[in-house]
Amino acid sequence: MKIPRRRTILIIGAALVLLALPGILFGSGVMAQPDDLSTVVDRLITQGVPVVSSANSEGQVEITLKSASATEVGTPDDPLLISRTEREIVLAKSRGLDVQSLKLSVVNSQGELLATGWVPLDQTLDLAWLRPAPLEDSAAEASVRDQIAKETTLTGVSLDTLVVGSEADGSRVLTLELSTSDEKAANQSWADFMIRLYRMVNDTNAAQQAQISLVRVDLSDEGSRPLFRYVYDVQRDNQSWWQAPDMTSDWFETPS
Repeated sequence: MKIPRRRTILIIGAALVLLALPGILFGSGVMAQPDDLSTVVDRLITQGVPVVSSANSEGQVEITLKSASATEVGTPDDPLLISRTEREIVLAKSRGLDVQSLKLSVVNSQGELLATGWVPLDQTLDLAWLRPAPLEDSAAEASVRDQIAKETTLTGVSLDTLVVGSEADGSRVLTLELSTSDEKAANQSWADFMIRLYRMVNDTNAAQQAQISLVRVDLSDEGSRPLFRYVYDVQRDNQSWWQAPDMTSDWFETPS
């Protein structure tokens, strides 16, 4: 089963690849005070995003992040930090910031470039999603948990945590933490689980006005070694992830 999707970051082997593809246009009926770039950077730093530098020239924003890596290989956190940065810039554009594109770069702890890419900012987000949703957190959580129990079989994987909460800005977040003995065990059901989770979230939003803006998935082995780290920005229809080399890639479409 194939799912149309946009992919932003994938670390494969020794390379950190940054792919920037435009998302879906959302209109916003909510008026808000326009952000400036310094406000966005302050917000990112508050969220733990390691911003090294930023600049804005005639609507062309440039931001550099520092990875915790000391080598030429990025860390499992890097794609998630990039996704968070992109989302904050798009939210700022939705509030009125004059920005047409984002040049996003990542350097390692030695200042050496790991990745760089241009992201066209041709979308805005519905800021009404930052307000409390009609469906309460507990009801949204119960709905997703029930669908997972009915529609998936997690062979070789344990679902340890499933929580629905909110970011500081009001964005609703679905967080799942899972564990497994190793990649071989997880691969028995991982592709089917990720395909179905993508569908469940969108169906829940459509049918129940859940307004789940973000989905975060962390899979680790029994020794807490990360195997898969993922964030799905539902409003931007943008997925970003890191995965261990031996984890299956059958859950996403291979770029042509």
